[in-house]
Amino acid sequence: MQAGFRDALAQQRSVLGALILRDMRTRFGRTALGFAIAVAWPLTHLLVMVGIWTAVGRIVPLGTNGTIFFATGIMPYILCLYPGRMMMMAIEQNKPMLLFPVVKVIDIVLARAFLEMVTAMCVLIVFCAILFVSGVDFMPYKPEVAISAIAVTIVYGVSFGLLSCVVMVLFPMWVAVFIGLMILQWVTSGALQLPTMLPSWALDYMVYNPLFHCVGWLRSAYYDGYADGLLDPLYVIQSSAVLLFLGLLSERAVRGKLLMQ
Repeated sequence: MQAGFRDALAQQRSVLGALILRDMRTRFGRTALGFAIAVAWPLTHLLVMVGIWTAVGRIVPLGTNGTIFFATGIMPYILCLYPGRMMMMAIEQNKPMLLFPVVKVIDIVLARAFLEMVTAMCVLIVFCAILFVSGVDFMPYKPEVAISAIAVTIVYGVSFGLLSCVVMVLFPMWVAVFIGLMILQWVTSGALQLPTMLPSWALDYMVYNPLFHCVGWLRSAYYDGYADGLLDPLYVIQSSAVLLFLGLLSERAVRGKLLMQ
């Protein structure tokens, strides 16, 4: 039985490795330039947004460095949007692979999730390197908090994308709903202002937005006492777990229909 389990595990590893390589070559081409472009797209989005809000000369509501304040608000959105959006397209873009009996829908999803996590981390590393070269000290005084916040934010984006991946195959118009939900989460994330500056009735709704807590969690690594009484990291973890569970359950429930399309 142990030998059979090891053989099955080895086969699963081979399938995932082949799918990751195939996904990379399909999306990025056979050269490193393709992957660099994949990293450059969200990186440019992040740099432009941070650059605009820093350049307009808006008064920084906290601290003295506008780049750090706006970057810590915009980064969670980018690290959630791009993995989620690419996860949503995983099955649609790799459906021909399902013609091979050894390849399952969940294999495609896991391969894409791994690739998106790696891409998101590359975006983060290059962004921090650019800030360092530009003379911006982006090192948080609580590095472990920042790492935890970023990791869970990426997982949240992947989990949201996983559920959207199944829904989109069944309802192609879901892509418009996904974009609308991401914009809504961005607007209510508190990325560009302090929670204490917002009316209480708005906060009553914003605390249900996981991205609101992602922003607050990351900023708490830079600003002591940020969003005390409002920040709930456990809520983001629970939301990610629920979305992940619903995504896996939905994939299993509609697997036959996915294969027939």
